[in-house]
Amino acid sequence: MKAMIFAAGLGSRLGERTKTKPKALVLLQSKPLIYYVLQKLQRAGFNEFVVNVHHHASLLEEYLNDYTEKFPCTIHISDERKQLLDTGGALRKAAPFFDGKAVLIYNTDVLSDIDISHFINYFSENKCDALLAVRNRLSSRYLLFDQEMQLFGWRNKKNGKEILVQEKAELIERAFSGIHIVSPEVYNNLPEMEVFPIIPSYLKLANSLKISGFDHSEGFWVDLGKPEQINEMQYADLQSLAF
Repeated sequence: MKAMIFAAGLGSRLGERTKTKPKALVLLQSKPLIYYVLQKLQRAGFNEFVVNVHHHASLLEEYLNDYTEKFPCTIHISDERKQLLDTGGALRKAAPFFDGKAVLIYNTDVLSDIDISHFINYFSENKCDALLAVRNRLSSRYLLFDQEMQLFGWRNKKNGKEILVQEKAELIERAFSGIHIVSPEVYNNLPEMEVFPIIPSYLKLANSLKISGFDHSEGFWVDLGKPEQINEMQYADLQSLAF
């Protein structure tokens, strides 16, 4: 299994930090954000990656070239310089790199102590077509699951919009963590579009494929997409969190 790191976003919420560099190269404790993701996944046994690039793409490519010299691995570039493709479009464009196998996807601005090996084993043992890491945390948008953690819908708390795959009396709200495993049954059946998000595709495919949630609410997770979150983690003991 290869891993794809979503790193093409503009990082606009980070303001000045991303005016001259991509979000993936924003520093946390003197290391770029993408360094922590690569290190975590290499420790979990991954040695081949796909990274999508867009904003200040050349800077990220230079860093990745240097990284592979210090920490030997293979990194393929999925080039989105001409157009940012969103998460679904990025996955569809990168699909030829996956050799028809399942792929682990990890957002570049996420830090988590999620056990990657356990996550992969759960995906395999439960014969999932897609497995989404989720948490019981405060959010404006939630994925909806039944008691067996099968995807049943999506809800926006701000505007009240809701999408249900099927009607279900009791559903569990969980927020997406930006970590997922996707089988070829999913990425080979994405819309014939260039730019689109992945979540609506998961909802559409949930009627015919097994789209499951993996609840890691007990562990640590932080989205580093805002300055205050970066600042909060500047003095955290990242080693104790197994990054």
